[in-house]
Amino acid sequence: MVVAIIVVEMMGKPADYLKQSLETHVKRLESKKGVKVESLKLNDPKEIAESKGMFTCFAEIELEVGTLKELFDIIFDYMPASVEIVEPSNVSMGIDEANALLNNLAGRLHRYDEIAKSAKFRMDHLMKQVQIATKVLEDNKLAKDGKLIPSVAKKLVSGGHTGKKKAKKITKKSKKKPSKKKSSKKK
Repeated sequence: MVVAIIVVEMMGKPADYLKQSLETHVKRLESKKGVKVESLKLNDPKEIAESKGMFTCFAEIELEVGTLKELFDIIFDYMPASVEIVEPSNVSMGIDEANALLNNLAGRLHRYDEIAKSAKFRMDHLMKQVQIATKVLEDNKLAKDGKLIPSVAKKLVSGGHTGKKKAKKITKKSKKKPSKKKSSKKK
């Protein structure tokens, strides 16, 4: 048996919704098989000084589980900000249990790393798309709001923009039909 105190913290807004979300999140522990919640103290949200309108809220939970593995599973599932093992005062485990815990840890860290790298790749890709869009806006003399600058609009209407000529060339090329070759079958 392992008794531990964990602190689960959330950040968000509005304050009432944040507290309700945290309560729903930590109450799931009570229905988790093999977990006995001894006490649950839910604190009121506090506004974050550096982030106006954002709040932080935390819950302190004392719980009892059968094994260290079960405690590790809770740590991964609930991502507490703090964990304190109250009982037992000494922890010992066999090599099989230690290997299982370490492999579980390594596997989860690997998955988190994959997610982080994928998110970074997507973010980099989006930033490149924004840079391309900005360049297109600048090249086409568009204002930052995407509207044509009046002098450029006049040129486009009068046909003085090179983009119209390019469009005509592309259209002519696409209208050309491929030539048919005569078959040279010998009879």
